[in-house]
Amino acid sequence: MENGFTIEVSNNTSAEKEIKLFTQDGLVEGVIVKVVNSDLDYNFLLNIAKNKGFKGCGIMINTELINHICFQDEENSETIIINKIIDNKQILLNGHTKYISLVIPSQSEAPIIIQLLP
Repeated sequence: MENGFTIEVSNNTSAEKEIKLFTQDGLVEGVIVKVVNSDLDYNFLLNIAKNKGFKGCGIMINTELINHICFQDEENSETIIINKIIDNKQILLNGHTKYISLVIPSQSEAPIIIQLLP
């Protein structure tokens, strides 16, 4: 996990859903997040985010289904239009008020590569 991890976000519902990744609010019904390149699961990573936090420098979205991503913290929200890779961007997640949100279309899966370190 020292170089990051890949998660796959699935929306099994008939409507698009906003997903707040790595926040204590949890996932909305019908949305599944699984860690692809590790024996770890999403709940384990969420606990790391809550207890230690994550620092990161990049995200790669390998799908055209997601065209923007939002980085949220206590006071600010920054929405970025995605062209596959976001690099040289400071990413801080704490499991509470600092998280990533995105919208995923209905009945779809989206692989997301995240470079984060606890």
